Amino acid sequence: MGEQEARALSQYHHAILADATREGMKLYFGDGTVEQVTPEVREKARAFMQQTLERDWPGYIGGLIADGKIRTA
Repeated sequence: MGEQEARALSQYHHAILADATREGMKLYFGDGTVEQVTPEVREKARAFMQQTLERDWPGYIGGLIADGKIRTA
């Protein structure tokens, strides 16, 4: 996982989130490397996504409310 993936949800994480295969898909990178998405890789990505959303979501939603882009009931 590169620097971009360490800071925010990325195409890498979205691909893993969307993977519904039983055996785990293979990710092919531009540098020629291939990564098999194992249950361990999936769990690590899931935990990262959860931490990122828990950290960033309140500020994101708060900003939308403050800017009048969404309203609360």
